[in-house]
Amino acid sequence: MIYVGDAGRVGDGVNGHHVYPVRCSLFGPSITEVDRRYSDFAWLHAQLAKTCPGCILPPIPGKVVGILHSREFLEARRIGLQKFLTNVAAHEVLMHAPSFRQFLQASTVDLSALKAKAKVVNDPKQALTNWFGKAVQKFS
Repeated sequence: MIYVGDAGRVGDGVNGHHVYPVRCSLFGPSITEVDRRYSDFAWLHAQLAKTCPGCILPPIPGKVVGILHSREFLEARRIGLQKFLTNVAAHEVLMHAPSFRQFLQASTVDLSALKAKAKVVNDPKQALTNWFGKAVQKFS
């Protein structure tokens, strides 16, 4: 069972965002609950695309920037995110992806660290900078 709850607002102004409580009982008898923002769902979608290239991924709702999020918008997004997770859980390959389990079980801090690590690995400019930095250190 996976359930995405109603969005709650965290922070104010430009730094504010919405989080969705995600409850899950897929990996054992206990129910886990984590708060996830839209960018976390987008990260999961990208990770699944990268690690399961032969699989057809269920879509996530599109990102909308620069508008006030009405209750109707947030509810439609919640339903779309719920469908996404439910379809991933029903897929015999996607449900076993490490990123899916991490998304559902990792703390907010741990998931942020995973996202940051994935961003560095996937960023070609950062990879080149890291390689160059290591090469310079060898000759220093």
